[in-house]
Amino acid sequence: MNQNLFEVTLCDYKNIQHPQLDATVTDAEVEQVLAHELQRHTSLETVDAPAQNGDTVVIDFAGFLGEEQFEGGTSQNYSLKLGSGSFIPGFEEQLIGSQAGDEVAVNVTFPANYHAAELAGKPVVFQCKVHAVKQERKSELTDEFVQKTYHIPSVEDLKKVIRTNIHGQKLQQNTAQVQKVVLQEIIASSQVTVADAFVDTCTDELLGYFEQNLAQQGVSLEQYCQMSGMTINIMKEQLRPQAVDRAKGAAVLAAIAEAEGMTISDEEYEAELESMARAYQMPVTQLKEQLPQDAKEQITMNMLINRAMAFIAG
Repeated sequence: MNQNLFEVTLCDYKNIQHPQLDATVTDAEVEQVLAHELQRHTSLETVDAPAQNGDTVVIDFAGFLGEEQFEGGTSQNYSLKLGSGSFIPGFEEQLIGSQAGDEVAVNVTFPANYHAAELAGKPVVFQCKVHAVKQERKSELTDEFVQKTYHIPSVEDLKKVIRTNIHGQKLQQNTAQVQKVVLQEIIASSQVTVADAFVDTCTDELLGYFEQNLAQQGVSLEQYCQMSGMTINIMKEQLRPQAVDRAKGAAVLAAIAEAEGMTISDEEYEAELESMARAYQMPVTQLKEQLPQDAKEQITMNMLINRAMAFIAG
C-alpha cells in the first residue's frame, strides 16, 4: 500500500478495552433456523390460476413511451414476485389476477427524479406477456424430509447440528464485532488522515462488490440503475462515507502491522495464492500469469492488514 495515501499517529492501541459478548444459543434461534430451512426448500409450482400477491409470474415485457419503445425497458422470461416492490410502483399490482397466456398493458409513471431525463415523470406502458403463474409449496418438517434433504437421522439430530452451527457462527460474529469496536476506538483515538485518491479507490471497491452481488442475482448495474432511478455518481456519493471509514481502517491496521514488525513469509504468500486459486477454480500457475505486476505488494498488504485485525482483537 502506497504510504503516501495516508498518515497515521497511533494511540496506545494495546490497552483498548475489548467488549465481552455472549455466544449462548436459545431454542427460539434454533426454531428460527428450522423455519428458514423449510422456506429455503420451498418450491415454485406452476398453477392454472389467476396470480395473487406473493405469487411469481414469468413474463416478457417491453416498455413504450408513446408509440416508441424505450431503451432498457425490455426483458424476456423474467420471474417477478408480485408484492416484492422490485419494480416501479404500480407495476406489480396490475399483474395481480393475470393468468398464463394473458397479455397485460401495465400503465405506470416514472418518478419525477428518474435519472433518464427523457423518462422522468413520464407515463409509459409496459406491454406484458404472461407465460406462467407460480405459487410457493412449503415442505413439511419430518424425519423423512430431514433424512432425504440433509442425510441426518431425525429432526432432533438436525436441531443439534443447527445449535452447534449457530454457536460457531456467534463466535465468529463476536470476533468480528470485537474487531470492529476495537478498530473504531483506535481510529477515534489516533490521528488519521487519508488522501482523496485512497478514498476514491475504496469507493470503487465497494461499488464493485455491489455490482458482483447484483450479477449473482442476474441483474446488471445498468439494469439496477434503470429500475431504481439511481446513477453511478449518486451511488458513489452514498458509498463515500463508508469508503472513508474503510480507508481509515486500512491505514490504521497497516500502521499497526508496521509497528508490530509483522511480515509475510514467501511460504505464507504462496499458500495465499493457492487459496485464491482454489476460490477462482483455476491452477495457481494460471492465477500467477493473470496477476498484475504489483499484485504481490497488494496481496501481502492485505494479509498484513488481516493479521493486524486479528492482533487487535486477540
